[in-house]
Amino acid sequence: MELNIINPAAGKGASIKAAEASACRNHYFTKLVGDARVHVKELLSEGDEAILHVYGGDGTLNEVISGIMDANAADRVKVSIHPVGTGNDFHRNLIGITSPVKVDLIRCNDRYAVNMLNIGFDCRVVARMADYKKLPLVKGTGAYILGVADVLMVNRMETMNIDILTADRRELHFDGEFLLTAIGNGAYCGGGFKAAAGADISDGILDMVLVHSMKRREFVSLIGVYKSGAHYSPEDMKIHDRYSHKLEYFRCRKISISGFDQICLDGEVEQMKSAEISVLPQVITFIPS
Repeated sequence: MELNIINPAAGKGASIKAAEASACRNHYFTKLVGDARVHVKELLSEGDEAILHVYGGDGTLNEVISGIMDANAADRVKVSIHPVGTGNDFHRNLIGITSPVKVDLIRCNDRYAVNMLNIGFDCRVVARMADYKKLPLVKGTGAYILGVADVLMVNRMETMNIDILTADRRELHFDGEFLLTAIGNGAYCGGGFKAAAGADISDGILDMVLVHSMKRREFVSLIGVYKSGAHYSPEDMKIHDRYSHKLEYFRCRKISISGFDQICLDGEVEQMKSAEISVLPQVITFIPS
């Protein structure tokens, strides 16, 4: 079975044109939030193998992946992404692949994410992006930057308790005020911000960026660095020394966080007050699009 799953709102209609040009002539158009998850679960309930072509953004992809997991079908499904959404951040990790790739998933309580979880500043920015991306000529990165400017006016911190089991099995604890927390399977969020710059989607490890409380002008001075991924030293696999007084970077197996009120999973904001987060290694097979 081969199927195009199309979010008709993605790319302000570009998803429909892209799918109509594809070789696969079987189309399913999503109708509302959550519809793709339900449809994929039902579609795979009889045990068939499938190739699912996703025409949408990170939110649509999340729903498709969640439906696959709900149906216990990860071992018999292949997925391709046709990036016509607002951010298309997970697809950036797959640019250039020429053969199938087994990809990790993030488990967050009873939910899944394939790309990234965000708490704090980034999450509030995404909530504001929903308004800005409706504007003509505003694309993913532009909507994110407008959201950043909006949220900066408030400059609110999150008071959280965080427990981490690192990749080398150290147990760490933090509590206090934090500007943001980004937990990545993939490296990118916000339409190309390379937050979890060292992330590898197939290594069985989660990459976590923890940004401590700081003044508005301090954060403004770091936005360009944060976007490019220049805050991270790939040689040392940690934050560059000149930014380490405010940013920390961890490679993790498990994370427990409490004290927040909302979380962003693959670009979709959920109401949640605590999270148990772990990695499921090499669960989903992605194929070139």
